[in-house]
This record gives sequence, structure tokens and C-alpha cells, in this order.
Amino acid sequence: MKKVLLLDWSYSYRFYVKELLKEDCRDFYVVAPEYIADFEAITDYLIISELYESNYIEKNINEIISFVNKNKINSLFNTEDELVLLENRLKEKLGLKNCQSVVETLQNKHLVRKILEGNLKIKSPKFSCIEARSRDELVNKLKANISFPSIIKPLSSNFSSGVSLVESYKDIENAVEAVVLEVEDANSYDILVEDVISLNGQLISVETFVQNGKLKCVLFTDENQYLHIRNNGSKTFYYDNIFVQSTCSKVDREIMLEMVKEIIGVFKVSDLTLHIEFKLDNSGIWHLVEINPRLGGGPIAYSHYLSTGINPVLLSFKISNDITLELSDTTKKFNRNANIKFFNKGLKAGRINKISIDSSKAINYLDKIIFYFQEGEYYNYSPTGIGFSIVSGDYNEVQLYKISNTVKESIEVTFIE
Repeated sequence: MKKVLLLDWSYSYRFYVKELLKEDCRDFYVVAPEYIADFEAITDYLIISELYESNYIEKNINEIISFVNKNKINSLFNTEDELVLLENRLKEKLGLKNCQSVVETLQNKHLVRKILEGNLKIKSPKFSCIEARSRDELVNKLKANISFPSIIKPLSSNFSSGVSLVESYKDIENAVEAVVLEVEDANSYDILVEDVISLNGQLISVETFVQNGKLKCVLFTDENQYLHIRNNGSKTFYYDNIFVQSTCSKVDREIMLEMVKEIIGVFKVSDLTLHIEFKLDNSGIWHLVEINPRLGGGPIAYSHYLSTGINPVLLSFKISNDITLELSDTTKKFNRNANIKFFNKGLKAGRINKISIDSSKAINYLDKIIFYFQEGEYYNYSPTGIGFSIVSGDYNEVQLYKISNTVKESIEVTFIE
């Protein structure tokens, strides 16, 4: 049994990590930027307030190594975009197998686009990179260089945070405000500007598991987003439903699978979990829109476990810790479906007064309901809202959507005026 160090963890955001590793890991330890009550269920924890700050990475690694040695921890696990590089540098210092150079490349969105530019096997949107050192500089450069419509993405963002649709000069100011909310470095406002593939096209994510350079498993997910206009006028993308197993056709899966294999070859991926996103344009062509060197965010992994019995967290954990994957790890045990419904529509920014649930409405169907925010906390606009529900079973897509909507209707959120 393993003693595992989790690089940041909380029940509301990462409940599935501990739940899906509990049979293989005896003790759980956490390093996090601040203490939360969830740590009462953890063997021990280390607080590093600057955990997410890249300027402190070497200092943080030294503190973590001391904690690892003190507790005789023998494995690591991470699902956070911002900590993937720290994870691999930490492994290097501990003498463990790591993918530092590949991770550094894949986390540079501009470099990834440049490497794949002109690749005939991978379709991706046309792009440009705008570098700016202030909000005003970014606004001015966008006004001078952008064409409409375009998508702008902060180079450091994930999970659609700060991603905006720009259709006119009027949208630029509002879109930059969305970028500012995501920027941690006050001296860097670098963004990607991409052509719009489609506003309504299907979005598929592929959880990709590679060990010893060989593709071991892929899991397809339907990610449904909608265009949300904030109070300040910025046009952002919010998650509505995430459906597992994906409804895309066998032909579409094969097309995306070939692009996944090309990505693995181009970037020389050897031992890594990838979250890769593709979007369908109006002509029926799939485009690569995102590559992240970590397991898919949110409760995607847990939903695949409910649907197939395949444990994506365990697959990723074994790859990360150089434990050989067995055939049984990647084999379906059953064939069901699951739907994740995010609670974000109709919400405003403000301090939450009360969250109530009518337990008479479809609660019996629930596998999980999670709230990211609690009563008394301040909610600002988020692509994933205040929380989500998961329902699963031997139901089709339409049936699960209906059940999920019933669950959502049972939830009432009021704000302090």
C-alpha cells in the first residue's frame, strides 16, 4: 500500500482523487497553500502559502522534499495545471521518473501552436500571440491587430477561465477584463488570439494515457458549453453538461484518435496523462483546441469510473509513479452513461445567503452533488458555477439530461442583497 502526497486537494474540487485511490493508497498527505477543514481526513499536511507562485518553486521543492522524507512518502499525485511543472521538477530532485521537458513544452500554449503549425495530420485554428505588460497595452494591441470574430485566451488559463468571444471593438475592453481576472503575474498579460471554429460545434475531450511511449487507453467525453454574457458585457464560455460516454460516432473517434497518436509522436510523450480537446467546425472537420499535461478537470474522471468501471485516477497515478498498467486497468467492466450538470445558469455575482435542496425531487438518482461555494462566501462568475451534480445508470443522453435538470431545479440559491 502506498503513502501518497497530493499536490493540493480539497473535497469539493478533487473528491474523486482520494475516493478512487483509497484501495491502492494507505495514507494520504497534502501540500496546499492554506489550511481547510477537509484536511482532518488526511494523515498529515504541509502548508506553503506561495505554492502556486513560480518564483518560489525551488524553495517550495526543498520544503516538500523535507516533508516527504520525514513521512517516508513513496508516491506523488497531482491534477492541477499550475502544479504540473513543480510536480516534475520535484520528481527529478527525488530521482524519480519525470517528464519535465515535455511538460514545459505542452504548458506553453503558443509554443504548442507553433510546433503544430502546418502539421497536415492535425487541424487547428489559425492563431497569433499578443504580448503585453499592462491592461492598456493589451487593449491597444488588440484594437490594432484583431479581426472579428476571434477567441482570446490567457496563456496561463485553464477550464475556459478568461476565454472570451470578441465580435467587435466594443467587446475588446470587456474581454480584457476577463483576462485580467485570470492573470496572476501583474507584468504579463500575454494572450492567444484564435479564429472561431464554431460557436455551436460539438466539443469532445479525450483523456489520454501513455506509458513507455505507448498509448494505453483513451476515454472520450462530450463537453457542452454555452455562451454567457456577464454583467460587464464580456462574452465567456460556461459549462452546462458533460456527458460520459461520448455520443460521437466511431468514425469521429478514429479521426480524433489518429490526431492523438500524432500528438504523442510529435511531442515525444513517454509517460504522461493528457487531456486533449477537439471541436467540430461547421463543415464537419475536427480541430485541436487544447492540450493539457494532466487528467481532465472537474469530475470527468469519476464519471468515467461510474460509466465503465475504468478508473482514470488510478491509471494516471500508476503512470505518474512508474507502476506498470495491467490489461485489467484499461478494460471496461460495464457499459453505462453519466452526466455532470453544472449549477451556473441564472446566477449573479454576490455573497451567498442560502443554498437549499428540495430532497423530494430526483435526489434518489444522484451519485454525487458538490458545491464549490458555501453560505456566506462571495461568488463571482465562474465557468463551472457554484457546483455540480452527477447522475448515472442505464439511461441514454436525453434521459440523463432530463434527470440532471430535475436535480438542478431542486436547488435554490439566494444572495444577500
